[in-house]
Amino acid sequence: MGRREGAHKDRKVRPSDEEILYQQGDVKITKDDVERAIEEARQRVGPEFAELLTAPAMTEEEMDAIEGEIKPE
Repeated sequence: MGRREGAHKDRKVRPSDEEILYQQGDVKITKDDVERAIEEARQRVGPEFAELLTAPAMTEEEMDAIEGEIKPE
């Protein structure tokens, strides 16, 4: 394999617009960034924490039900 053939493997791949979740100024967060952060959290803190990060968001109805269960003292 010549130098030219393998030269592209070290280049950073630019994420497509679909993979960018947040961008403002020089800050860009991609889907891969989030997945990598969740995996790092799983390794550092444990699978329970990673599950919290990947859990679906609560609906308004679920939030209202929880608020209804909390009784002021």
